[in-house]
Amino acid sequence: MERGDADKDGFINQEEYRSLLFPEDSPSMREIVADETISQLDTDRDGRINQDEYLAGQWTPASRARRSRIGFKRSGGFAKKDTNSDGFLDKEEVQNWLQPPGAVGGHSLQEEARHLMREADENRDGRLSPEEISKHRDLFAGSRATRYGEDVFDGEGGHDEL
Repeated sequence: MERGDADKDGFINQEEYRSLLFPEDSPSMREIVADETISQLDTDRDGRINQDEYLAGQWTPASRARRSRIGFKRSGGFAKKDTNSDGFLDKEEVQNWLQPPGAVGGHSLQEEARHLMREADENRDGRLSPEEISKHRDLFAGSRATRYGEDVFDGEGGHDEL
């Protein structure tokens, strides 16, 4: 409760409750979300995320086995997030990955879906073909709207036909 009580009044108000339910969309929870993500992905416990840890966290066991089949580019998404190019994601880079500057607090799944369409719908017909999705697989694998690629590329509840 301490971390969720932003105004430290001993109670959880409506905004604080919303932040607890949807911490990834809350500016006040930005640091906490980054800390939890690093804690979950940082298997060597050095306080940062290397490329292998990042990739391991992006894929379920079933989808990890399919990685080569779909041709996932090993470094594409990670390299964009590693803004200082040191081979690791530090706390600030994790914060910017999970809650991009300017989108914190207003970055909804609908906005994410619009972003995916804008980037991947190459022929601008308002629909994504399997070819467009496959061509932009790194984009989908890094998106919260697709559960980081699971909804698109994972046979367990995903769309194996792609």
